[in-house]
Amino acid sequence: MFIIDVQGFQYGSGNFICKELAIVNVNDNGHLAAHKFISYPFELKQYNSKVRDHMEWITCNVHGLEFDVLYGEEKCLPYEDISSFIKKHVCSEIVAVNGAEKKQCLKYVKAIPGAFTPTKGSPRAAGFDLRSVYSITVPARDKALINTGLKFELPSGCYGRIAPRSGLASKNGINVGAGVIDQDYRGIVMVLLFNHSNEDFQVNVGDRIAQLICERIHYPELVEEKELTHTERNTNGFGSTGR
Repeated sequence: MFIIDVQGFQYGSGNFICKELAIVNVNDNGHLAAHKFISYPFELKQYNSKVRDHMEWITCNVHGLEFDVLYGEEKCLPYEDISSFIKKHVCSEIVAVNGAEKKQCLKYVKAIPGAFTPTKGSPRAAGFDLRSVYSITVPARDKALINTGLKFELPSGCYGRIAPRSGLASKNGINVGAGVIDQDYRGIVMVLLFNHSNEDFQVNVGDRIAQLICERIHYPELVEEKELTHTERNTNGFGSTGR
């Protein structure tokens, strides 16, 4: 049985920009006999040719696993060993449309009146600056939860990392803790600030207190084993690699 997964973008009448294509051959035992994957932006007027015809032009730009199609003796791998690879890569993070790009969005809601829109300090800044919706004091050598008043819907395949702002860390001894936003979390984002200085730190309404960075994530299956593969480092831990 052949399974074809095409990701892309439909525009106009009968036109399709193909972003990514995966073709897998699953045998009767549920094993993966062949897998081809490629990412390429060009127009497909129709997609009704035979699978073997498509296999011929999926040969070069493979950026993952590749297995030759064998019509005699069959080489198989358990499908569960590779299903996570297909799920991870067969997606449409950026799709080419008429030479332009369509990107995934970071959606947000102002859940509290007066909440501030996340902003970037520069076009290529890694994160979006988050601001406090209330005034609050972070006591010296203590911590406090800062309310952003915002809810987020993260792009598929991403989680949100709450990172400290370098200026606050270097000048005021302010750091961020517990900074992970799961992709399925829909509550208000609270930022845990630690004050490592000997003076109270005042947070005013609208102050930038942290930054939100979207990072790709892989969701592996958890497998218990009796032994792990041996490495040269093995169990050597803290300080074992030198200064």
